[in-house]
Amino acid sequence: MRFFHLADVHLGAVPDKGTAWSDERARGIYESFYQVLETARLEQVDGVFICGDLFHRQPLLRELKEVSYHFARCAPVRIFIIAGNHDPVTERSNYVNYSWPDNVIFFKGDACARTYISEWNCYIYGLSYHDREIIRPLYANLRPDLFGAAAPDSTHILLAHGGDSRHIPVHFNELENAGFDYIAFGHIHRPWLAKSGRIAYSGALEPVDKEDEGPHGYMEGEVTAKGVRVRFVPQATWTYVNLNVEINGQMSWEEIKDRAKQLMDRAVKPGRKAVFKVTIIGTRDMDMVWDLDELYRLGQVIQVTDASEYDIDIERLYSQNKDNLLGRFIERAKDLDMDEDMKKKVLYYGIRSLYDTGDR
Repeated sequence: MRFFHLADVHLGAVPDKGTAWSDERARGIYESFYQVLETARLEQVDGVFICGDLFHRQPLLRELKEVSYHFARCAPVRIFIIAGNHDPVTERSNYVNYSWPDNVIFFKGDACARTYISEWNCYIYGLSYHDREIIRPLYANLRPDLFGAAAPDSTHILLAHGGDSRHIPVHFNELENAGFDYIAFGHIHRPWLAKSGRIAYSGALEPVDKEDEGPHGYMEGEVTAKGVRVRFVPQATWTYVNLNVEINGQMSWEEIKDRAKQLMDRAVKPGRKAVFKVTIIGTRDMDMVWDLDELYRLGQVIQVTDASEYDIDIERLYSQNKDNLLGRFIERAKDLDMDEDMKKKVLYYGIRSLYDTGDR
């Protein structure tokens, strides 16, 4: 039996909201999700496990209908769903009375239930969030044998969501030895696979915000006579890239911008799209005049940080400014009773403050 394990799709999210590319990002999440479903159909995968946060918030009825259409197109692929903390089954949720296609099994209850798929000789377990936060360890002491007798040589797969203090706390060592052959987790947006191979976070299908760095996609698994084998499959079209632009005191502002643009162009892989978090590092001339907002106009830049330092020659600066406020500050700072490293910091930050405010 082959399966795809995915989670944290967050349909309806608008990453980087307010930017020129945010609408494209929102559409891209749907497109990526539908592509995975189409891949499952074409490759004749047996099941798709969606382990919470299919939607970024409560789904509208029209959104459920749209997703259901794509699920039905996947048949005979079976779809198994649990709701997560972003799309819980609340009293007024459209999940409550929604009729899914015949190939979809939605674990709607807030207590763990199981279903048996005889063709696979496999039991699938799951429960849904009914609140945005659940601090009770609902997976503690959970074991397949608590649900009664099982078919001989059957496989047991748990769909789960959470793992932190506010979203179903988990003792992973205990859960790993609870008797499940595979535990498919959602909630954490980065993929992770336990050394045993029995527990995995698929991570978010696409990055949802600028903290979602690294690869994104889903887990592909296969149940064999030797157990469950799982591998990560990259899927995301978009990625966040940390871009360090190293400068020196000899560079002009135009040169710095050109270097940043060149680095951005090199960082984008074919067929992928990037959103950049730019950090300026190195040293710059004391008289450098720049407008960091101009870096946002170089491309899809979501964050700019100035971590550079002034290229300061204390003695030269003092000799040029003996008769003004800056010179008097340097003279007093040099006489402070403290270690040299701390004195250097006081001089640096004081000089930078005076230059930045123009009060010298």
